Amino acid sequence: MAKWQVYKRVITKTLLIIALAVTINNKGYSQFIVTQQPTVEDYFSVLIPQSKANRFQFLALRDVNQSQPTRKNHQIMTYDFSGQLLDSVNIPRGFSLVGFPLKSNGYFYWSGVYLDTLTAIGTSQDAFVLKFDSLFNCIEQKKLNNLSQTIEIPSNVIKINNKLFVAVKNFINNELKFYCLDNQLNKRDSVTLSGFYNVSELRQTFDNRVLIAGNGFPPIAGAGGGAQKIIMDTLLNINTVFNLDSLTYVTAGGSVVTGCSSQIGVDFLYFRIIPITSSKNFILGHYDVVYNATCNYRSNLVHTVIDNNNQIIKTTLISDSIRDIKYADNVNNVDFKNNNIYSVGSAGFSGGILQTNNSNILVCKSDTMGNLIWKKSYGDDMFYRPISIIQTLDSGFLVSGLRYNYQSPAYLGIGENFILRLDKNGDMISTGIKDEENKNYNSFKFYPNPSKDFIKIDVPFVNEYEVYVYNVLGELLMQEKKFKNLTALNTQALSTGTYILKIKTKDTWLSGKFINE
Repeated sequence: MAKWQVYKRVITKTLLIIALAVTINNKGYSQFIVTQQPTVEDYFSVLIPQSKANRFQFLALRDVNQSQPTRKNHQIMTYDFSGQLLDSVNIPRGFSLVGFPLKSNGYFYWSGVYLDTLTAIGTSQDAFVLKFDSLFNCIEQKKLNNLSQTIEIPSNVIKINNKLFVAVKNFINNELKFYCLDNQLNKRDSVTLSGFYNVSELRQTFDNRVLIAGNGFPPIAGAGGGAQKIIMDTLLNINTVFNLDSLTYVTAGGSVVTGCSSQIGVDFLYFRIIPITSSKNFILGHYDVVYNATCNYRSNLVHTVIDNNNQIIKTTLISDSIRDIKYADNVNNVDFKNNNIYSVGSAGFSGGILQTNNSNILVCKSDTMGNLIWKKSYGDDMFYRPISIIQTLDSGFLVSGLRYNYQSPAYLGIGENFILRLDKNGDMISTGIKDEENKNYNSFKFYPNPSKDFIKIDVPFVNEYEVYVYNVLGELLMQEKKFKNLTALNTQALSTGTYILKIKTKDTWLSGKFINE
């Protein structure tokens, strides 16, 4: 891949993390929260690990147009599980936070980029590290270099032996620089690598060294090199470099006579390395894998356990029968807790913010030996781009991302951010039937209401369900056993009046009222 193409992919990925105008449409103890956006540039939200059991937080990226000199503040939003806003804190104007925060001794350390708030310089961004108190008030911020007119992308921040470590890619000078900071964000040490180096993520090893998910490090040279596992000591010396381009081999159709052997690695822009014990690491990513005897390829999720010497212990490939499966972004698409790995990817995602096809949200749970415990899918009623996942304190999950109804002219170019709530088994949490006296709202909508000739029904994350229409006396007037989500229900045969609409999914019943004119 040419250098400028890789630059474009990495820069675009970072610059697109730019906006979210937050409005909770569905209150109540519901299975999801959807926030409708005025433009597609309102991108997505990034979940933050829970601090209290009855609430959750996410980073709302709200800058709708980076080319304009006036910028909105990004915010940390706090909600309870009934969808009520509890608090919001502004991030300093001009900053877009990257990745996920480091929590240490009551403080949060978060890397980010600063975009000029006075002049419209859409191509200039400087790397910073910001320090927040426990309420996410920014108390310190530090620019990591003294250059101007740069395009920089920082990694996440980690802490080892009371020192902070962060990597910064400079696309103007084609450099990668590692920094060591103290708790007050003062620079203590740095090292510069000139050439085509990239870092996806930093983590701490069990022996207190820096584990780097990256590419372009020796012995691989030049653009387009494969994914690598790099170990660096706290003096910023690179100790070892392992290539991840031979995690396993597969042969099309299970037959050795086809000649379609496929060497499996991981895409170097979208992968994670997680130290799971002192001697094992878990690799998560996706890669093109041969699936038939004519050597055609399709992307699979690759989950591999390797030891400290890069020897493969186990590789599990997770595939779809007709579509690519990928990790849609590199924000925080994996959570590791209680000796299990949880990840969120997408079946049907091929790249870009919005696509004109349906896709699934795919959540996987694996153990530390690389065995897949379960995988659950949601959606396929519109296009979904899942971004982040966290395990909640009740052992359930939250998933955030972007969804897009490309089939509706009324919503053309309009994205919606979603937060999906799951229980510990990966099943959606829903409310059940809504009564007039019930203060909760269910996680589905139908419109227009009042209606004349039709109503359009939206039960997010569910592709097909049963629909029943009753009059106020409880008499069944209409039913559809296999109703496709986001399609219109014809109401021309109904007289003027109030009707009860009931939805039956495989998990629950949902109910509401509409008026036919």
